[in-house]
Formats: sequence, C-alpha cells, structure tokens
Amino acid sequence: MGQQPEDEVMADFIPLGSGDAPQDSHFSAISARAHFHDIHPEVEMYDHKCKATGHGACVCGENFSSYPELHRHRIFGSTQHLRSHQRLEEHVGYRDTKKGSLKMSAIESDTLNEVLCPCGGQLIDDGGDEPLQCDCGRIFKDKYGPPRDSYDPATTVFSCCNCGRNFDSWDEMWHHQLFIHHPCIACHKIFVCETRLVHHQRATSHCYCATCNEHFMTPDRLRQHLLGTHRIDRATVFQDAADERPLSDPSADQPPVFKGGFKSGKNFLHLQLRCRVCGTEFTSPKTLHDHRTRGWHDPFTQLDCPFTRSCGDDKGELRNFASVSGLLHHLETAQCGSGITLADLNDALRGDALERFVLPEHHFKTTPQNPCDAMTDKEAMALCEQLAREAVANAGESAGEDGVRESKRLKLKCPVCVTSWKTFPTVPQLKAHLTMYNHTPRFLRYPEYVQLPPTKSKRKQDFGAWSGLAHSLETLLCAGEVEGVQRALDEIEEALKRLGSMEDGGIEEADMVVD
Repeated sequence: MGQQPEDEVMADFIPLGSGDAPQDSHFSAISARAHFHDIHPEVEMYDHKCKATGHGACVCGENFSSYPELHRHRIFGSTQHLRSHQRLEEHVGYRDTKKGSLKMSAIESDTLNEVLCPCGGQLIDDGGDEPLQCDCGRIFKDKYGPPRDSYDPATTVFSCCNCGRNFDSWDEMWHHQLFIHHPCIACHKIFVCETRLVHHQRATSHCYCATCNEHFMTPDRLRQHLLGTHRIDRATVFQDAADERPLSDPSADQPPVFKGGFKSGKNFLHLQLRCRVCGTEFTSPKTLHDHRTRGWHDPFTQLDCPFTRSCGDDKGELRNFASVSGLLHHLETAQCGSGITLADLNDALRGDALERFVLPEHHFKTTPQNPCDAMTDKEAMALCEQLAREAVANAGESAGEDGVRESKRLKLKCPVCVTSWKTFPTVPQLKAHLTMYNHTPRFLRYPEYVQLPPTKSKRKQDFGAWSGLAHSLETLLCAGEVEGVQRALDEIEEALKRLGSMEDGGIEEADMVVD
C-alpha cells in the first residue's frame, strides 16, 4: 500500500531516539550560527539586540521595543516559530527573557489589555473584580497569580522536542532547532536535511517565492517581499492567516483583533501603511516606523546628542541615535559626556508643551526624586559588596558547604525596593539597578491627544522616566495608533534639541516648576 501524503510528511521527521538524529549534539549557539551561515551565505543574519534602541530582537529577525513584547512574540507567536518554541509541551511554566524567573501563571501584555495563560489562551481583562478564567480551567485572581516569591530562576530546563538535548533558555533551544533540525517556520515541521526542507517549501509555497525562486527565513519576510517586489495587495498577502480565530473585542466599532495580537498583519488591513517618500508598503505600523526611523529618507531621524561639545566617541564624532527613547536612555544613564543627571533631565524637560505629559497631581510641582540619587558610585558599590557578603554568609548557614559549592548564582535583593521576587546574581547588576532610575516615583503619563487603542492595558499608563514614556509611545505604533504618537514623539524630540543651549549657558533654571 502506498504511503499517504501525511505519511510522506511524517517520514521527514527525526524520530526520538533514532539513529538519524545529528550525532554532534554539542554545538554551541555561536558554532551553530556559523555553520548555518556557511551553508546559506545568502541569508542575512540578525543580532539578538536591536541596533537602533538597544532592546530585544528575536532570532527570526523581528525587532521589538520592549522585552515583554519580545517574550510574547516568542511564546505566543501564531505563525513565526516551531510549536516547541511558542508553546510549553513538557514544562508547566515558562521563563521570561534573559533567563528570568519561572512563571507558572498568567502574564499581562504591555501593549494589549489582555492576560496570557500559560496554555496559550488570551483573556480580555476589563479591570473588574471578577477573577479571570481560561478555557483550560485555570483561574487567575490577579494578573500575576501566585506570589512571585515562590519562583526560583534556576529550576527549569528547556528540552529540544526532536533530540532531547536540554538548554538553559529558550534562545539556546531555538538556536539549536533553527540551525540543526531544519525547521519550516510557516507550518512548524522539522526535516532531516536541507534538501527535504527546500522540497517541502517549494511544494507548499511556505517561505518560498516561486516567481523569484527565493527562500525566506520567516513568513513575514516573504510577505514583505511580495508587497515590495511584486506589489501584491496586503489582503491577498495575509490570506494565509484567514484561519486565525478573532478575539472578542468589547468595542464593536473597532476591527476584530485576531489571534497573534498586534503582530498579526490582518489587524492592520484598514490602515494605510505606505511610505510617503518611496511608496513601499509594509505589513504593520511597526515595520513602517522602523523604515522611517532608520534614516532611509529623512536625515533628521538620526537624532544627535544635543550636547555637541562634550559628547562624542573616541574619534570626536558626535553620537547619534535612531529613536527618541534611545537618546533619552543615553542621557538618563550618565553615558553622555556633558555630565547631565537624571534629576536635571527630568526638570529640563518640564514646562511648555511637555507639561501635559505630567500627571495632574504633579503639575507645576517639584519633580519627584529618586531616593538613590544621593548615593555616590563608591557608596553604592560598598552597599552592594556588603549585601553580597551577607548573602554568602546566609547561604553557608542554611545549606552548608556543599550547598554553597553547588550554588552558581547569588540572590541579591535591592534594599530600597519593597519585598520583591527579583534578585540579582552579581554585584555589578545590583549596582546598576541602584544607580539607574528604577526607584523614581511615577510622574509621567500619555498626553491627552494620544488616542489609545481599545485593547491598551488600563494598568500601565504612568511612567517614572522620559525614556520609559517614549518607549511606550513607540510601542503603541504596533497597535495601529500613529498620528497622536508621532506628535508626542516630535514634541519630546524638539525639547531634546533645545537642551543643547544649556551647554552654552543659554537656558537658566526654568521657572515652570514651583513649590
């Protein structure tokens, strides 16, 4: 009896425990990446960090404005990744990016007003008192579920579903699957060799353009190729996502929110996403915004540091940034040669048009200060070293010498923060936490002319730093809001340009902040 089509497809899989599995299972992420690049030199390789903002980028090539968005894309992506990458089949919990804490409950999206269940279900959070319940039976009394103190960052490993090799993080496991097991990212299937993967993609048109005879790493890159090169309309390009189930939206006047959230291109078919300069059409507001802010057409989108005299690299060239949040982060973290502090920056950006960004209770009042600003670097380092000695002593008393020897990471807690689950494994990381703006009270908000989408979270609309506010504004572009967000970012950019006159003494202490 001849094999059925499904049997032919299953024949391409690597069975667990079979002799067909790759013998060299000790490839590191770097060697696997180099191996893949040697086989496919025509494929552009992407870094793990966005060069424009310094934030996360997935190995599939998608850039994100914040790590929560990157995490949501990795875990709950609808078409981008393998099933073992986006869903947990062998584990009851999942870890946040950068080997964060093990989470066995729901996580709230930063951009959408929804709660994500570990099973993959999406629950619309209306802010009511009733607990949220998923179809799988899980009930969440709040957005975090159990107390966070119960999580241990070192209790989970991630296993490859094909060869069984264990990894410490999703990144390492995804590297292994991408470069060793030859996946088709469009349909989540694994193939023994590159030849069978290419044959499958040509037969199914997954990540493959028959007209140009070109292969692409992800469906999003294929869609962008069809839009830009072949000028196919977006409705036709996203026809393959028609089987995605729309979520129930409380606002009937708004277009439906499809599974995959703000990264699903079908959510933006009602928007005009064409570059006004070159006419190229894009799949989402985020990709259009990235195109505009990378300096392809407008030279002013490369933001220079306003302190032209004192800030520059080793060659004396002025540093520039591709986003407002990147420039603000540069100023707030004392990387600028001008010596401007976070408190000075917060005060300098107050008043005039930017005063509408301040919460009403702080209007024309002194900017809230970070309680750690009074600490010098020497004092912060001394405090961190003292906490490290106490942590080592406590670990020795509780676990004995064997326990201390087995423990590879310290668990240092911030003395200023309230009781929290977050710990720091090294003294430099705790020092960076103390010296940054993590403890500044929240005093900023969205301006009133920014029209938030109906799915925006109601809980996260105030900020303790200008970079956090700019970051969130840039993130809103993913939800389809463009005009009001661009106006807010332009006003912050103009205020940053005026800071340059402070270097010449052209601006005295502003009188817009009074007691």
